[in-house]
Amino acid sequence: MNTYFIIIDGEKVGPIAYDQLIASGLSHDTLVHHSELDDWTLARELPELQELLQELPPQMPKEAKSDETQKREVPRKPKTFLVESILVTICCCQPLAIVAIVYASSIESLYNRGDYEKANKYSKLAKTIIIVGMLISLLYIIYNVTSNYDEFVAAYKQGFEEATKAR
Repeated sequence: MNTYFIIIDGEKVGPIAYDQLIASGLSHDTLVHHSELDDWTLARELPELQELLQELPPQMPKEAKSDETQKREVPRKPKTFLVESILVTICCCQPLAIVAIVYASSIESLYNRGDYEKANKYSKLAKTIIIVGMLISLLYIIYNVTSNYDEFVAAYKQGFEEATKAR
């Protein structure tokens, strides 16, 4: 009697005795090999295994899909906005940018865990926080330029005058 080798989850298992094939995970679609075969063959194509395969429940039709067996469509990975968060931190709006960094750094791990909805939510939150931080930074710059405009112009004129005197 032959000893068999089978492929289970991509790994070669064996040698296995004939009476231990079912216990080792043999199914209709299992690849099987033994010394009299030239190549790996599906179990359902080997006449000597038909009696064993009759003990197994029938194969599930390929058209029949339950909720568990259907492959979920994987959505596109959302943008993390991590670089933008760091830039806003450098620019001047650190409290908001730190919150954006926390959200941005969580996006990839959430996506990899399969929590696509939460990853998208965090991406949108990070983007919103970055925009608000940039607006606050811009308003701060505009305020400083306009409130100190006279001083700015005077310093510019003084520097210009000093530069021309030095010539």
